[in-house]
Amino acid sequence: MHVVEHSCSQWRDYLVFRDLLRHRPTIRKRYAELKRDLAKICRDDRKSYTDGKADFIRRILNGVVAETADSGMESGER
Repeated sequence: MHVVEHSCSQWRDYLVFRDLLRHRPTIRKRYAELKRDLAKICRDDRKSYTDGKADFIRRILNGVVAETADSGMESGER
């Protein structure tokens, strides 16, 4: 569960990432594999597990921002 302000950038990032997982099978597969690997490696280390996911999510979201900027789309048009 996450509690964030509805209009903040973190909320928008959660929604963008959720939508990417729904609509891009390759990203969804890579994320699932990462989570399985991290679960094995970070069995008793929740912080490392979360940090490992955060790096992946940040890279994916940065790629989407770059794609959006390159295409001239506004953030609400994804």
